[in-house]
Amino acid sequence: MQLPKETISNFIENGYGRIKNQFLSAIEKGKKRFIFNGAYGTGKTFLAKAFANDAKLDFKEINLYTLEYGEEDDTSKLFYSYITQEAMSTSIFSQRKKVLYITDIEKLIKVNPSILKKIKDLSDTLIIFESHGSDIFKADNRQFVSDYVIINFYKINEKNVELYLRKVAMMNSINISGAKLAEIAANSDGNIMSAVTDLQFYYITGGVIPVHRNPDSNIFARLNAIFSGDVSNVDTYLSSQQEVKVFEIWLAEKLPMVFEGYSLYNAFEYLSFSDLLLNKIKAQNWVFLKYIRFLLFNMIGSLSSKMPVRVDYSGPKWGLYY
Repeated sequence: MQLPKETISNFIENGYGRIKNQFLSAIEKGKKRFIFNGAYGTGKTFLAKAFANDAKLDFKEINLYTLEYGEEDDTSKLFYSYITQEAMSTSIFSQRKKVLYITDIEKLIKVNPSILKKIKDLSDTLIIFESHGSDIFKADNRQFVSDYVIINFYKINEKNVELYLRKVAMMNSINISGAKLAEIAANSDGNIMSAVTDLQFYYITGGVIPVHRNPDSNIFARLNAIFSGDVSNVDTYLSSQQEVKVFEIWLAEKLPMVFEGYSLYNAFEYLSFSDLLLNKIKAQNWVFLKYIRFLLFNMIGSLSSKMPVRVDYSGPKWGLYY
C-alpha cells in the first residue's frame, strides 16, 4: 500500500504542530541529540524520516534489538562501536550527512547508560533515540539523558487518524465509506500505522475490519482464558511489538510441555517465521502485523485443546529476555 511520503508537511499530530515545531526549533538552535518518546504509531520514525527527506540527509535506522553477540562479547563496547561506525561512515556514492535513528534506548540504558554520554560528542551526525516507556525519566538515568532534547509524542486523535486514512484511501483508490473510515479510526487507539494496517486488511478481505483487543487488558490473563477453553469473547489481536515478542517467548517455554517429535518441530517453525516477521515490523513495516496474528492464532488453536493443567500461565518478565 502506498503511503504519503515522509515530509514535514505530511506529519500528523494533535493540536497546532507542537511536536514538529519543538523539534525544528531545537534543530535551528544547533541541537543534534534527541530522544523521541511515545507509543507506537504516533509518528516518531515518520518525523525523523521527514526531516531527513526535507533536509536531503541520509536516513539510517539502527535496531539494537537485532544485533547478534555472544556470551563472551562486551555488549557495551559492541553497541558503542556499532553506533560510532554508523555515525561516522558515509556511502561511497554519497558524502551527505546522516540522520541516525536508534530504536532501542531502553536496551542501551539497561546495558550501559554511560554510552549516551559518549555518543553526545561523537560527531556532527544527528542522532535520535526512540523510547516507548518511562524508564528514561527515572532518577538513575537523568545524568545520562540530561544533554538530550526529549520530545514526547502522543496518541493521535480519531479525527486526525481519519483524515490521514482518507488521504491513504484516495492515493490507493480504495472505495470505502466515511462511516467505515471512522470505524477504523475509532479502533486504532491513536495508533496511525495500526489504522493503516486495518485499512489494508479491509481492502484485501473485501470489507472486513479487524476487531482490536482492549489495550488496557492483561494479555496473559486473556491467554489463560483461551487455554482454559473460554474462547468465545477473547480477542487475540496483538498490537504491540514487545507484547508479541514476550508472547512468542512464553509460547517457546510451554511448547515442549505440550508437543513432541514432529509436532514440536512444526510448532517451532511457526514461531521462527513469526519472529522473522516481527523483526520486519521492528523496522516499522506494520503491514506484516496481521501475519503475526495469523501465525500466533494458529499456535493458540493448537494449544487450546492440549495445554495441560500443570502449565504455569503467568507471563514471563520482559527484562529476563531483553
